[in-house]
Amino acid sequence: MSFVKSLDSLARQFLWAGNLSSTKWSLIKWEIVCSPKRFGGLGLRQSFLSSTALAAKLYWRWCVEQDRVWTRILSHKYFFGIPQNDIPRYSLAGEGSMIWNTLKNGAALMKGGLF
Repeated sequence: MSFVKSLDSLARQFLWAGNLSSTKWSLIKWEIVCSPKRFGGLGLRQSFLSSTALAAKLYWRWCVEQDRVWTRILSHKYFFGIPQNDIPRYSLAGEGSMIWNTLKNGAALMKGGLF
């Protein structure tokens, strides 16, 4: 189970059972619970949507804030020898750290026009 799904699972379990040690039947679909209050939901955020938005934000910050230490470290590790201003034009490939994989997901979203 992915980390994002486990977060939603813990939130569901706590909402319906009141604690994390027991389980109960859910009374309403999780999508309805996560819908805005004005539409009858509780306004909770779905972890998948939050992580998607944060991945896009992380990629945007990596492109814009090239003078930060964390961006220089990642750029040096994965794009050694390439000027930092040219890096956002390259495709992000290969396996790497969790931050690198998140950057790749954010890049796909930004380049796909989803954000």
